[in-house]
Amino acid sequence: QVAVVSWRWDGDLRTKGSWNIASVVNVAKRRGIRYLFIDTISIDQTLPVDDLIEQVVAFSTLYTKITVLAAYDKTGDDWRHMKSTVLRPWILNEIRLFRQNSGTIIYAGHARQGCMHAGQIGEGGIGVRLAAYGVSHKDSYFKLLLETIWCTSFIESIIGVLLEDVGMSSTLDFKYIIHAYSHILSVAYEQMERNDYLLTTAILCHALRKDDLAEKGFRIKRNIEKLRYCRYSFTA
Repeated sequence: QVAVVSWRWDGDLRTKGSWNIASVVNVAKRRGIRYLFIDTISIDQTLPVDDLIEQVVAFSTLYTKITVLAAYDKTGDDWRHMKSTVLRPWILNEIRLFRQNSGTIIYAGHARQGCMHAGQIGEGGIGVRLAAYGVSHKDSYFKLLLETIWCTSFIESIIGVLLEDVGMSSTLDFKYIIHAYSHILSVAYEQMERNDYLLTTAILCHALRKDDLAEKGFRIKRNIEKLRYCRYSFTA
């Protein structure tokens, strides 16, 4: 009777609300789910930083324990855009936690972007990719995304933000996501330029990376040496 929601912001939330949340509510009703945990409602956003981090960590554990309703569609977007959506730091963090969940994970998008069959993807070598992840042609694209994200390093997400290929409302949020370095990232955010701060975040994340995440995940083009930095330089 209870589920936690993983979703992307969509629509005009102030006047029309979110199509994704509407879809989640409809699916919840059909499945007899009476209570939903939604981050922006369940977590008091006005708490002091330390208390907010504690609440975020506590909320995140729900993705490992109870039914998950996920919705990442956006009207007008091509299905290919879902790759950059699931690489968004908050969403990537949540999806990584799904892997520890022995319960049910349900996709509830409204535009059928995540529900399309993986076999409908017209990319070269898709058959090899599906076989590598144990996904059939009749499985959903969302399932393929899950299997891919579970093999993706968090560093890819940070580099995507650095290159502006992946969206993130506030890069300060990394201190909530990478808890081990929350204080360091807070200081770095205040004292560094954007690119230096994000590269520092990637370096710190590399120190936490597990070797079991690797080759089959998403890869972001690495042209980071061409960006402008104040504190870093690259040599051949």
